[in-house]
Amino acid sequence: MRYDIRVDGQMSQTMVEVDYVIISGQTLLYGPVIDDAHLYGLLVRFQSLRLRIGDAAASRLTTRGLEGESSDG
Repeated sequence: MRYDIRVDGQMSQTMVEVDYVIISGQTLLYGPVIDDAHLYGLLVRFQSLRLRIGDAAASRLTTRGLEGESSDG
């Protein structure tokens, strides 16, 4: 499953296992998360870097596009 994690501020570097883009003064980190332990490990690493996490959510986007159909329209 892919996760999107927003942190406040603009990061000048990121971790090897996630990609990132800078949007509206925040950094959006995204990439595959294989299980809960992997997700918690990423969050601990962000905390150790003193990053303030604004949001973290599973994303339905994959390399093939959307999984299934959205009811949002």
